[in-house]
Amino acid sequence: MGHEVTVSSLSTEDHLARLAAGGLEVLHHHTAPFQPDAPLAGPEEHLFCYARRRP
Repeated sequence: MGHEVTVSSLSTEDHLARLAAGGLEVLHHHTAPFQPDAPLAGPEEHLFCYARRRP
């Protein structure tokens, strides 16, 4: 998509736990498959989170 991103191998549960430990309340999350446009690349699961700072 034209932007650099940070890649990690953490599970969804690990990501959610780290967000909570950082003081964020996860309002919604979902995963979606993504197929890179490269002949040797396999599909990747992407995690999307909607969160807010806890009051």
